[in-house]
Amino acid sequence: MLAPWIVQVLGLAPRFEMLIYLSALAAFVWAMVNIFQLWRMRQDS
Repeated sequence: MLAPWIVQVLGLAPRFEMLIYLSALAAFVWAMVNIFQLWRMRQDS
């Protein structure tokens, strides 16, 4: 939600907005994988 504002304030090229979105998506996927791994560890013990 802040990506367009960050790009505008810093005067970056529009492609950096997509980079921000992709990094947020990668962080979300990473968090989901970690939650799944923790859930599996709790099921085993």
